[in-house]
Amino acid sequence: MATFNGGRMVALFLCMLFAPNVSFAQEETWETVAFYMVDPIDEQLAPEVLEYIDKWKDPLTWVTFERDFTPARKWQIDQVTQDNLDRIEAAKAFLREDLRNRGDGTSSWYPSWIPLGAAKDVEDPAKARKDSLFKNILFLEGRTYDTGARIGQAQTLREFFELDGDEPFGLTASGTQNFRSCDERKRRCRKEFYEHFRNLVEIHDASLALSPSRIISFTIKVKSSRIRTPDEGGGFVDELDEQARAEPGIETEYADFNWDSVQLLQRAAMDPDPYVIDSAPYWQPAAKTVSSTETSSWGRIKATFAD
Repeated sequence: MATFNGGRMVALFLCMLFAPNVSFAQEETWETVAFYMVDPIDEQLAPEVLEYIDKWKDPLTWVTFERDFTPARKWQIDQVTQDNLDRIEAAKAFLREDLRNRGDGTSSWYPSWIPLGAAKDVEDPAKARKDSLFKNILFLEGRTYDTGARIGQAQTLREFFELDGDEPFGLTASGTQNFRSCDERKRRCRKEFYEHFRNLVEIHDASLALSPSRIISFTIKVKSSRIRTPDEGGGFVDELDEQARAEPGIETEYADFNWDSVQLLQRAAMDPDPYVIDSAPYWQPAAKTVSSTETSSWGRIKATFAD
């Protein structure tokens, strides 16, 4: 009997292992979404780097590459690494505050009030770092204009928010461009979101004049009691107006975040050149654009040799 039961258990295990409708991991129920916030980190030189600079300026102090410069550079790398970790913790606090403010178990970031359907590679970590960065989503394309100077040209996401959620949609009876807007009765279409997005763009544009953008980009995995059924109409309004249905037996709507899955899409990084210490903005700024090689090399501290 024992042999028979053991055989049945092995057969059951193999059946479950290869059954197409069985999933041991719940990973398939999680969706990756992007969110954005103002960078809370004020990038600074590590104290050890400042000590090295003081030594280097002092004509009575003998500094060497191995004893002084290299350790100072390592401390700055550690500082940049800690800054990135602090950004991730700030992002978690940012989402938790959003959950508290809504007070009903849902989040304004799932489904997101920013239509990112055109950033089709958000699920691919390698491509998400490019497609879902804030500076790139501004140019996501929606519906095209049907007449006038813009005929055949696509409306960008930035333009969609600048127009308070209006997008081109065919022609009027008189032959002029017709527009449609998102249904304000739906929670992803509230007017305050348009204003919030424009504020992010304003901070982004203003900071680019002097340094990389202050808007940083993240992804996180989330699941909900609602099953998303996106409309494939091809416009920003279609995506924001999408319908959602509750899972069977679930009455309370919720958004459950996997807090360990938060990723900063582009981490700040020091120049790999061992003879350089970057000061802000770094060789690779956090989720920001660098306009030129002159900007990216500003403030660098070069190694000095005293033999």
